[in-house]
Amino acid sequence: TLSSSSAASDVYKRQKLIYDLHTQGWSNKKISDYLNSKNLKTPRTRKEFTPKLIWMTIHRYQKRLSRKSNRILRIKESINISLPKEFLN
Repeated sequence: TLSSSSAASDVYKRQKLIYDLHTQGWSNKKISDYLNSKNLKTPRTRKEFTPKLIWMTIHRYQKRLSRKSNRILRIKESINISLPKEFLN
């Protein structure tokens, strides 16, 4: 049996393959036909790929890339000081 990290790695590689084929101009139908011809099954349901599933995979992969490239680190800092009463008047 495959370990869960190995299975997750396989899923990520397949998602990247689908995205790479998409960026090369392949249609969703052509990608699904290609994966099905290689006897690859969907990770969750173990069924054949459909053009709709290819579209959703591309959409989610693009969102992931967007999240990774748009990370902004925000640091919130507060300083508490005590002032003598004469400074407050």
